[in-house]
Amino acid sequence: MKGHIERRECEKKLPRGHSCWNIIIETGHTPSGRRGRKRYTFFGTQTNAQSELIKRLHQLETGALVLNDSFTVSAYLDHWLSAYAKPSTAPRTYVRYEQLVREHLAPGVGNHKLTKLTPLHVQSLYAKLLKEGRLDGKGGLSPQTVVHAHRVLHKALKQALLWGFVTRNVADAVAPPKVERTQAKVLDEKHVIALLRHLKGSDMHLPVLIALHTGMRSGEILGLRWSDVDLEAGTLAVGNTLQAVDGELILREPKTVAGRRCIPLTADTVEALKERSAAQADYIETHDDYSTEGLVVCREDGSPWHPSTFSAAWIRARKRAGVTVRFHELRHTHASLLVRSGAHPKTLQERLGHSSAAFTMSVYAHLLPGVQEQAVADLEAMLKRVENEPEKQVG
Repeated sequence: MKGHIERRECEKKLPRGHSCWNIIIETGHTPSGRRGRKRYTFFGTQTNAQSELIKRLHQLETGALVLNDSFTVSAYLDHWLSAYAKPSTAPRTYVRYEQLVREHLAPGVGNHKLTKLTPLHVQSLYAKLLKEGRLDGKGGLSPQTVVHAHRVLHKALKQALLWGFVTRNVADAVAPPKVERTQAKVLDEKHVIALLRHLKGSDMHLPVLIALHTGMRSGEILGLRWSDVDLEAGTLAVGNTLQAVDGELILREPKTVAGRRCIPLTADTVEALKERSAAQADYIETHDDYSTEGLVVCREDGSPWHPSTFSAAWIRARKRAGVTVRFHELRHTHASLLVRSGAHPKTLQERLGHSSAAFTMSVYAHLLPGVQEQAVADLEAMLKRVENEPEKQVG
């Protein structure tokens, strides 16, 4: 929020040195592009007027100042983004919030007064987005995108309720579209081996090997530093994730404590990391331009591998290998192979960096065909074995 003061004419007789002032606070732009403003009248010295402006801006930022009925949804969402979302969310999350507000929420319900917004307004917006919400005019948004928009609006209105701007969260009374959960594709053991053999010698071999053998996400792999790798112990620590935010590459810590984890490595992964370390050492000996980032999976000169460039490289590699899985589905593949090999859910949770084993199984249980059938067969075999044992004499 920004603001300023303006001196105005005043018919009222004031003490010497005092004047009549307009305190003007900018409340963002409406969807039509007009500037939103809130005006207050103040009588006093210029210094006092400046102090009053600062006080009101602070009250507005902290939610202590409730704006009147002229405050629009668009102006409020601008305020919420700057005062709440930006300081409290990860940069990439904030960018997504801001995009959904700017492209869909503000144009759809932004002109309504915040205190007059109804569930019908919001429900009608969702129906419109599903039918014709794409910015290129080629139809509607996916139900998943509309659900994301709903979550942002609900979160913003929840904060408006806590700040006292509204008396209820109208998004509570709105039904977002249902999203059909699609099953992730996974590779079986034979396809995993064939894929790694096909990629051997290419830039994609190491990141794909790490993904398949550790379950790490692409950002975690691209943010992995040599200082996080212990080749002697055969472990690595997940301490950073590489993200692209507003065209800038940044390294961030994982969002949760569970995300910062230590992963034991397979012998093949350790060997591949040793080969990469030796190759980087050879490059450094003959080049003076090597980056000091200390990244494991990177460009030839050691600079970060941009996530979008990396994704494009994977798409080309998978086409040549004849597979259709997304890179993130290599993480699903790792989980599927581990559980099928008999790994305990707690082990899987720790390797993947989930907050609980229950969440891990809720995400990956559907990837494990035949697990329930095998459990039933094991139970039946155990009972049969006990049934066939000689009865023990009592007494």
